[in-house]
This record gives sequence, C-alpha cells and structure tokens, in this order.
Amino acid sequence: MENTITKLLFLLVVTGALATGCTNPDASTDTTAVDATVTTESQGSLEKSVMGTPAAEEATPETTPATAPAQAPEATTPAKTPTPVTEPAPTTEPAPVTTETTTTTTETSTYKDGTYTATGSYNSPAGLETVGVTLTLKDDKITAVSTTADAANETSKMCQDLFSQGISGVVIGKSLSGLSVSAVNGTSLTPKGFNSAVASIQAQAKL
Repeated sequence: MENTITKLLFLLVVTGALATGCTNPDASTDTTAVDATVTTESQGSLEKSVMGTPAAEEATPETTPATAPAQAPEATTPAKTPTPVTEPAPTTEPAPVTTETTTTTTETSTYKDGTYTATGSYNSPAGLETVGVTLTLKDDKITAVSTTADAANETSKMCQDLFSQGISGVVIGKSLSGLSVSAVNGTSLTPKGFNSAVASIQAQAKL
C-alpha cells in the first residue's frame, strides 16, 4: 500500500513540474511550496481514494425488507348443491277384498221322494164320503197333485169335482210336512177328506 502511494505522489510531483514549466527559473522558488501543498492535498486525496470511505461513511447495505410469505388463497368451499328430496310415491292401499261366503244349508229330508196315493174320508149331509188323493214328492215338496171323486151322492160328487179343479194351485210347491187345506173353490167338506188322505201319505213317505 505505501509503495503505491509513493509512486502516485511522485507522478503528481512530476506532473506539477511539467505544468508550471521547467524552463521558468523564477518559478523554482515556489515549486517547493507548491509541491508540498500538492503533495499534502494529493496524499489526502489518494488516501481517500486508496483507503476508501471510512467505516462510518461506508454505504449501509440495503436491507431488503423481509417479504411476508405469500398467504395461500383461502380455500373456497364450493357451495353445496342441495340434494333434491324425492317425495315417496303415495302408497295406495289395496282395496279390501270382500269374500262372499255362501252357506248352503242342506236340509235333512223328512220324506222319501216319489209318488204316493191314499184315500181320505169325511162326513157329508148325505152320509160318509171318500176321495182319492195322489201326491208326487221331491225334497219334501209337492210337485204334482190329483184327486179322484169317489162320492156316491151326486151333490157330494159335484163338490169333489170343484175341489179337484182348484187344489193344484193351493198345494204345488208346498212342503208335505204340516200341509192342511180348508176351503177350495167353495167346497169345505171335501178338503176334510183331502187332509185325511195327506195324513196317510205322510206316514207312507216318512223316512
């Protein structure tokens, strides 16, 4: 460092001498003073140049402000799409099943099916008279009927004929059980003979 400063001072002295003019003898007197001044000033300048700015004047390194770490963008929660609520299908209640129960009542037959004949008797003004009766039975019901006029008296015989003409409409479809007639076609005595014959048929057909 000192050799460099000395060389620089020497160069400055030489330069100053050349500048003031080496051919001017009058100027030699001031040369020493000038050289001393130049030397002093130059030395100070060179020291500043060589040594640099004192520590106090050294440039303070720029302090880069700490950069705050970049904040991660806030996570945006995507809006939830509302799930459509599916309404349950209306429940259709099955129509009540109505079961019709048909109860068949089987009646126990009291009489045997078939055709039966019997003779009934009754008292008339002319005396005792008889009448023949024939009945056909099916499931205890009368399906057919006929009578025979057996009276000896003409009036009684006429009454039996009238009875025979009207008896079918009275007893067909009726049950043999409990069957009894009172008056048919204006006759009231012949029915008594008929009821007597029916009692005999009931006894014949009974199971």
